[in-house]
Amino acid sequence: MTSAEFLTTVPIFANLTSEQLSPLTGKLRRRRYQRGEVIFHQDDPADRMHIIVEGRGRISITSEDGREKDIALLQPGE
Repeated sequence: MTSAEFLTTVPIFANLTSEQLSPLTGKLRRRRYQRGEVIFHQDDPADRMHIIVEGRGRISITSEDGREKDIALLQPGE
């Protein structure tokens, strides 16, 4: 599957044409993460976007009492 074809499977890009997606395809980088590995932290700059291809991810925060609380569970395409 090409990068443009992959992006059309992602809901926020599904209605865009190949021409509209073309500038984004050169910016895609595939990365693999191990289970439990932190991908980004709350205060990291918002300078990139992550799209799950396989597996699942979760977004969590640490509460004031020090416990971790999940705020989102993410599936492929999110």
